[in-house]
Amino acid sequence: MFNFIDYYQGIGSPRPFLYHQILIQNTCTNLNFECRPRGLYAYAEATVTEDYNDLAPDISIYTAGENPRHVRGDLLVIIEFTRHKTLKRDIRKCDSIMSRFPDIDCFVIDYERDIIYMANSETNGWITSDEYEMASRYLLKPIDEYFHDYCC
Repeated sequence: MFNFIDYYQGIGSPRPFLYHQILIQNTCTNLNFECRPRGLYAYAEATVTEDYNDLAPDISIYTAGENPRHVRGDLLVIIEFTRHKTLKRDIRKCDSIMSRFPDIDCFVIDYERDIIYMANSETNGWITSDEYEMASRYLLKPIDEYFHDYCC
């Protein structure tokens, strides 16, 4: 008999930690308070395209779609929350998405070490919150202000 746990393990993803899910939910809510009035939409664990087998960052921010039934417009920002031991895997995932969507802002947040990584198009690499304040071109506040009350 098919059940949810069989499906979940079948897609090759580890079971998420509750804290990880809390970070996603609370950050997405905080982002939507700012984004929705500006015509932007933050989605939790949505695939980057309409293909349900595509990569799904923890949070994706899009412009509005062309009509109410097409809820996604252009991808602007992706955010991944990670534990330190899976940091490299999540950076590779973001690199893969950025190779297809080169104009997005991408953040990977290591919540165990309280470090934010941001893709830097000028150096074709990653910079950290130890060196710079992390901010997106598409958001009004530094990225840590959307999740920091729940993290670290």
